Amino acid sequence: MNWMEIEIKGVDSLLEEVICAILFELGAAGVYVDLERCFVKGYLPEELVDASVKKRLRTSLKKIKEIFSLSQDLSFYVRAAPQIDWVREWKKFFKPIRVTELLTVIPPWEPEEKVSTRYVIKIDPGPAFGTAHHPTTQLCLKILECFKAKESLLDIGTGTGILAIYAAILGIKRILAIDIDPVALKWARHNVDLNKVSDRVALSSQQVSNICEKFSVIVANLLFNELKEVIPHVPSILEESFVISGILRDQVQELKGMLEEHELIVKDVFFQQEWAAVMCKKR
Repeated sequence: MNWMEIEIKGVDSLLEEVICAILFELGAAGVYVDLERCFVKGYLPEELVDASVKKRLRTSLKKIKEIFSLSQDLSFYVRAAPQIDWVREWKKFFKPIRVTELLTVIPPWEPEEKVSTRYVIKIDPGPAFGTAHHPTTQLCLKILECFKAKESLLDIGTGTGILAIYAAILGIKRILAIDIDPVALKWARHNVDLNKVSDRVALSSQQVSNICEKFSVIVANLLFNELKEVIPHVPSILEESFVISGILRDQVQELKGMLEEHELIVKDVFFQQEWAAVMCKKR
């Protein structure tokens, strides 16, 4: 198979995850990130790279510029690429990470016996978000430790399933993880099985607007524009705590105003680098 390389320049740690997500949505089989030189490369089969892909990429990069208030456009280049051993390359970059005093996240090819923390999660990310290397995922995992043995949890936009998996490990009894991306759900199912929690985690493609049952805890690690669509549906299905991440420090005040409009009161705000996580309750 012949491959094409799409290189996007001007990428920093703030944009890394969303740029990678866009490349995977376009059909990339893998990505390479170099934040020191501020670029991300995605590798697609040659037959997928046509004028429509370039048009979709331009549109997506324009939206990112607006969402993150960038002063300059993100440039990209498309060129032929050599064959790449994806498995070998990916293993170079996905390493175990200790997230909290209790939790370490490892790829499935790393031996679990070497981990010293009480809990271990194995994550095979594929093209889904949530390897525990991003600050928003880490913030959510840390906050989840406050909810051991709760009755139920809803994970909105589950990605790799990592938050739902940790909820099950922490003893939460009933867990529903939803995502509208079928590829993400496929990988979430794989990771749920990998961590042997399939008896406690249900996966679904339904949208939050169609959910009627109530949950003790709801968690949503999403971009701000996606959160705007989710928040109005939360109060009617929330019993106790709503955990939100995926937002930047300077978006917290706007988020607070939006939450108050829907009778949700902020109790705590947590920060890591330029990212934030918010925990709130019903009024």
